This record gives sequence, structure tokens and C-alpha cells, in this order.
Amino acid sequence: MPGLETSLDEASLLAEARERAGQDDFGDEAFREPLAVLLRSLEDEARLTPAGRAGQRARIIGLLVARLQTHAWLARHPEIEDEQVDVRFVVVGFPRTGTTLLHRSLARDRRASSLAWWECRHPAPLPGWSAAEAAHVRDPRIADPEAQVAAMLAPNP
Repeated sequence: MPGLETSLDEASLLAEARERAGQDDFGDEAFREPLAVLLRSLEDEARLTPAGRAGQRARIIGLLVARLQTHAWLARHPEIEDEQVDVRFVVVGFPRTGTTLLHRSLARDRRASSLAWWECRHPAPLPGWSAAEAAHVRDPRIADPEAQVAAMLAPNP
């Protein structure tokens, strides 16, 4: 597919993520070995089409950008590490097994809090975020994950 970047080379993924985020410090490098395993699997086992390769590249770069932005945010606000989070349970499962329905049902309880999809994709505020604006404007982190969900649902409603 002309013009579609399909390389799953670790160095190019890291470089593009750094460029997009405007950051270069990923923090703890422990993610590198699992990333290498994922990339080998995508190359050797997944039998991806060019569009599939481009999609995986975009997804991985997006996650790496989020990691860079989150690490930068934590570096600017180390007090976040002092927050206590009481996790009662985590919903995990294979696709199409009811985990989304269970998560949404549990999230309806006002006594509980839950993580929204967009918060998973962009845990830290985006560059330029202003606490003063936050109460009056829709969080800009929401648009990208909404587009991702729409793209996933379009071929598989």
C-alpha cells in the first residue's frame, strides 16, 4: 500500500513515538523486552496484511507516546506517586466473553470508580492541558480513543 508505513522495527517505532510526543525519556526500560517479543510475534506469527501492519504500527506508537507523556507528567508531579488507590478487582478476559458488559455493569455503581477507555489510552493530560479549562472543556484525550473505537466497530459492528 503506497504511502502506508508498515515497518515494525523497534528503533523506528521508538523514534517516531519520541518525535510525536516531543519527549525522549521512557522511564524504566523494562518494557523493551516484552515489546521485542510482541514485535517478533507480529513479524513471525501474525501474518499481517500491509493494512494490519500499519494498524499495529499506529497502535504501538500511540501506546509508546502515552508512555512518554505519562512519564513526563509523573516527573513534573512526583506527588502523584503518594496517592493511594484501592483496587478491589480488575476485569480481564478474552474478546467476546462479556468482560465489557461486566465492566460497564460494575462501573454503574456510584460507590465504585472505573477506568474509561480514553483514560487507558491517555493516562496523562495532553501537552497544553490547563486545569483552569478542565471544568469547561471536553477533555481532548477523548477524541482519539473514540476514533479508535469507531474504526474497530466499523468493519465488525
